[in-house]
Amino acid sequence: MKIHTKRILAAILSTGVIASTLGATLTSAAADVKVAITDNYYTNNYWFFSKYYLYGFIPIPNSSKPTRYYTPEDQKYYNNAVKVANFCRSLGFNQESKKFDAYVYNNNQIKRVNSDTLYISYALNNSELYKNAIGQAGSITVGSVDSTYMNPMSSVPDIIAHEYVHLVEHRIAGWDASVKQGNFEGGALMEAYSDILGELSETNPDWRMGTALFKNNSGDKCLRDLRNPVSTYTPKNSAGTRVSVKFYDDYNKFKTENPGMYPSRSDVDNYSASTIVSHAAYLMSTSGIRKDVLAQLWYDSLSEYKNAYPSFSECRTAVVSATNKYAAKKGYSARNKAELLGRVNWAFDKVNIK
Repeated sequence: MKIHTKRILAAILSTGVIASTLGATLTSAAADVKVAITDNYYTNNYWFFSKYYLYGFIPIPNSSKPTRYYTPEDQKYYNNAVKVANFCRSLGFNQESKKFDAYVYNNNQIKRVNSDTLYISYALNNSELYKNAIGQAGSITVGSVDSTYMNPMSSVPDIIAHEYVHLVEHRIAGWDASVKQGNFEGGALMEAYSDILGELSETNPDWRMGTALFKNNSGDKCLRDLRNPVSTYTPKNSAGTRVSVKFYDDYNKFKTENPGMYPSRSDVDNYSASTIVSHAAYLMSTSGIRKDVLAQLWYDSLSEYKNAYPSFSECRTAVVSATNKYAAKKGYSARNKAELLGRVNWAFDKVNIK
């Protein structure tokens, strides 16, 4: 979304606080999480436009203080952010104790601080994020889309959830952009976890990432189809031309068809292989594992990684370990524990992750 003149006042909205400016007032959502919608910060008589991709801000001296007007899009963005933050909190992620890495301007310096607040913003139309969405440095930033066939990214719940989970991954497992540079499978796992928990944050997961992004969608258009990755139909224009990215649901097939992918430095390939893991999670959902249990297993597994650059095999080990601990914590009988583990292992076997 383009930033307009009236969208320039940083408005920090902790839960429990209602913003009172204008056309569509941002109403507070459920308690327990702190979310702030901001286009920039106003500090020491400077406006600092958010540019999180570069971890910094652009100062404009002697700026006047305009009125901040909220829109229906802002409200959806805020609601979506609060929803996923509350969802992750229900799984055990606490913004107050974990805190995000954030970058703020203070005393003429950009400093890294720990923050218990999630910041959400819109990318400038001349930034590298203008056509994308990103979750890093304690913030979620979304860009613009082609409005002839797409809805604003800020209005799509599983996209916002996907980006929030990247922040969770960083705080729990230490995963960030460097993982993609150091290990191809680690990068794919980052995207898989964000898709999996992003879908499970929905009341009724459809296991298709980003269906609400596309207008006039009967359900076939999405960013990634986790139910049937190879059938993913992502249009790249209003004419419906298909994006030429192949997604996989079988690890052996991916390795056979992409022998030169180890290590890979391509974000496209990270996404292409991520569906092998996320499809396994989908299969678990079809095996009789309840949604809340499945979400807990995948969330808990983030704490099980020992390697900074994890592999698909380590993912299976992590999820199985989390399953064992979950069953013990809940007092499962030996039979019920074996059944749960059987369903988890069956799904990994189906996608050939050993």
